[in-house]
Amino acid sequence: MKTKGKSWLGGALALTLCLGFASNANAQQVWRPVKSCSTAFLGFQKDLEKAMKDSWGTEVGQQAVIAYDKLGYGEVPASNSTPQDYTAMEEMFGAQMARRALADKVERHLGYMGGPGHTDHIRKFLPKYRMNYRALNDEMIRISKIVDRQERAKARNPYINELRRTASMGAIGQALGGSMNVNAMMTEFWFNHFNVDATKVPIHAMHYERQLQARMCGTFLDLLVTSATHPAMLRYLDNFRSRRGSINENYGRELLELYTLGIGPKTSAEKNSPYTQKTVTDASRLLTGWTFTRNEGEAPKFIFREKNHDPARPKIMGKTHPAGFNGGMSLLKDLANRAFTKTNICTKLSTELFGDKPPSSIVSGCVARWGTDGDLVAIYKYLLTRPRFWSGSNLKNSVKTPIELVASGSRAMGYPINRLEDYNHLRHLYWSVQALGMTPRRVAPPTGYPVVGRAWINPNYQAEAANFGYKMADDRVPLRLDDKNFWGDGKERKIASIAKSEGNGNAVSDYLFLSLRTRPVGYWSEAGRPLLRDAFARPDKDKNSGLALPGRTINSLILNSNNFVRK
Repeated sequence: MKTKGKSWLGGALALTLCLGFASNANAQQVWRPVKSCSTAFLGFQKDLEKAMKDSWGTEVGQQAVIAYDKLGYGEVPASNSTPQDYTAMEEMFGAQMARRALADKVERHLGYMGGPGHTDHIRKFLPKYRMNYRALNDEMIRISKIVDRQERAKARNPYINELRRTASMGAIGQALGGSMNVNAMMTEFWFNHFNVDATKVPIHAMHYERQLQARMCGTFLDLLVTSATHPAMLRYLDNFRSRRGSINENYGRELLELYTLGIGPKTSAEKNSPYTQKTVTDASRLLTGWTFTRNEGEAPKFIFREKNHDPARPKIMGKTHPAGFNGGMSLLKDLANRAFTKTNICTKLSTELFGDKPPSSIVSGCVARWGTDGDLVAIYKYLLTRPRFWSGSNLKNSVKTPIELVASGSRAMGYPINRLEDYNHLRHLYWSVQALGMTPRRVAPPTGYPVVGRAWINPNYQAEAANFGYKMADDRVPLRLDDKNFWGDGKERKIASIAKSEGNGNAVSDYLFLSLRTRPVGYWSEAGRPLLRDAFARPDKDKNSGLALPGRTINSLILNSNNFVRK
């Protein structure tokens, strides 16, 4: 199995070494570099500015909301800029300067990976977060050597449960970091597309996430190979068990139906599908022998076992692939460049960025930028420089996923990751995401959780979203006014002192309209002022502060508003 020259196959073999995997010594002959997100978007700012300018007169403040909602997890009041700041900048210096500042921020945060301080803060609560992959494997091997079954279970179960919680809470911690966190949003998207369940693969899940993150500015084929050869996926869909005479079709099926073509095998319901059930079996046969090592003293690594491989060379969708490891890699290459794959991935990315019903012209334009193997940076740039992305029609047109709602609510209330007080605070956020219907990194079905926002509109989500709003707005969380925190009675007195100057609430309404850092976009317009004023004019005044609504109620109204729940 030797590589030749600079063929794509040799590059794909080398990619496995980039990931810390190996098939044999010959694979070291060729290295395939992968573009880093930190440098992929340099010089992108002018294209963004032009797209914003051409977006049919949308205010820059509204475009900032689109950026913070679609390209991250909402604003952080303590950061250098919030959507309101772009509104003020537009009023003071004009739209051109405001757009330039917003485009600069978007460009920088497309490559933002999160600094060491960010990671260190998560590790303060979750010691195993970013723990060495080899060390995790060694600990599992050590536990497996305990002879007594009860003692082995006593040591193993808490360790496994901690890894599972860490994978979930680490995802929430990532969402709380940065001032926009585009990189974390993209990581979430790709992990969800190539979903594995940390409940089943606890020691592999976090390493898998980092490997996908490191390659999400390369090609789609890079991500596909990373996923297919990682112990997390090999274990999750049982392909590591698949061998001649005992073929397991779990991964082969999802490879075709979910990760690439995006359509089931040809049936009466799927008449246009390019493959059949036999194709699933043939693809699974081609991928036999793909497994991984579990040796003490080293990280788990991909390995191809020739003795377990079925040497048959079936024709798959009109193409005959080589036998052996090269055959599997040839299949991945072919699938990454199929028309159905391009449409599937472009539709999912467009749905993420443009809402539940992305324009067909956007999807087809994305497909046209696919290039060889799926040039992800070219695709991202195309999607983000559409005037449609920055237009009013893209404002609050989908529903936030549970992790997006909890992260954006926490950030809006002044709680990015570096403000968390203790482990219990992060655990409460974790419980809130669970109550809303998701456990990050522990979604059991290969489909992951829904990308389409309307899938979350159900009675449980609505009730738990309201509960989350009330919890976050409790006195334990500060009301933010003028970039300062007001805790407990302090925040009530601040508003009460203004409210007493004018009984009908106009002064409070105006003050909040100008100063409240957590208000959603609906309160930006002149029509938004009466919403606040009417809220303060209600007869059920708070007996302690004399206000129609105390500060925590203001916050809960905002977090529960339709404008905040939507993105």
